[in-house]
Amino acid sequence: MEFRSNKPEETKNLGIKLADIIKNNNNYFSQIILLTGDLGAGKTVFAKGLAEGLELDVNITSPTFNLINEYEGHPGLIHMDFYRLDKKEELIQIGFEEYLNMEAVKAIEWPQLAFDYLGDEFIFIKITNLNENEREIIIEAEGKKSQNILKGLNKYGNTWD
Repeated sequence: MEFRSNKPEETKNLGIKLADIIKNNNNYFSQIILLTGDLGAGKTVFAKGLAEGLELDVNITSPTFNLINEYEGHPGLIHMDFYRLDKKEELIQIGFEEYLNMEAVKAIEWPQLAFDYLGDEFIFIKITNLNENEREIIIEAEGKKSQNILKGLNKYGNTWD
């Protein structure tokens, strides 16, 4: 699926819509969402939308320095940022595999090192800066549950306001 966002609020709203689909089906509570894109593309803005859509009353900040921020809820959100990591072994040291087994939505920014540890269920989101305000957001799904979540996004069309 491909979307255009003309302002940060639209990127956030796309995250809200995706989270709304996840929140309404407990089979999706452990969903993995991989976020890629340049610095400043809107990955954390999207994660803020996920938190809002999951009805978490929290202030989402980029976990670049802590690597992982956990937010409790039903489901909760585990927001990870692996920008500063260089080796796969570092994922093991921070307990990445244990986080994957938790019943919470996992939003992973800069997930390149994590691919070998992922199963066959995840949503891959690539956000590309087209200009100062406009973003292209490409969303792909791997696995049946993830594909069903994306089918749910179709009901919203391209309306993110």
